[in-house]
Amino acid sequence: GLSFAGTASGDGILISGACADGIHISGTNTASGLHISGDQVDAILIDGDAAADNGIKILVDDGITFGVGINIDRTGTTGICTIGISIDTDGTTGIEIAAGFTGGTGILIAGTASADGVSITGICADGLHISGAMTASGVHISGDQVVGILFESTAAAEAALRATIPTGITLDAGVDINCTSTGVVTSGLTMQGTGTFT
Repeated sequence: GLSFAGTASGDGILISGACADGIHISGTNTASGLHISGDQVDAILIDGDAAADNGIKILVDDGITFGVGINIDRTGTTGICTIGISIDTDGTTGIEIAAGFTGGTGILIAGTASADGVSITGICADGLHISGAMTASGVHISGDQVVGILFESTAAAEAALRATIPTGITLDAGVDINCTSTGVVTSGLTMQGTGTFT
């Protein structure tokens, strides 16, 4: 429809005027609405020099099923995606799932490699902070695990596991090991190692 075979440093398409939509794609495309190939420094660069509501907004109409908001699909056997989503900013929230979200899963990591599903390497206040009132569990770990929770500290720490109960709150059990049906618990609590226990 429209082809640019430029070799200069200028823009292929430059829209500098005040438009309703800079680019509006409304037709039913058989492949992609916007297809970017070739070696790019940034496939899409949003360089905001003015206030904006959203960098990228996906608006799903009523009655429409949207598959995946952002899909990073590594194809082939040698394709490598070093970072799925990188947020390099001093903003208040990196990724937010708003209260109106009614989807099945907020964040789904279906990895098969030996890398970490979620890795937090920076210095944070809390590495993982859950403050909402969950209807089931704050953290639910299922499946075949070597260790459910591993605390492997490389520096002095006050406690590996701590339960702080505010005034007026009743905690039924500090640690509850509930063995149901034909399950077997060989040891409720094990303290082992060649170190010193005080």
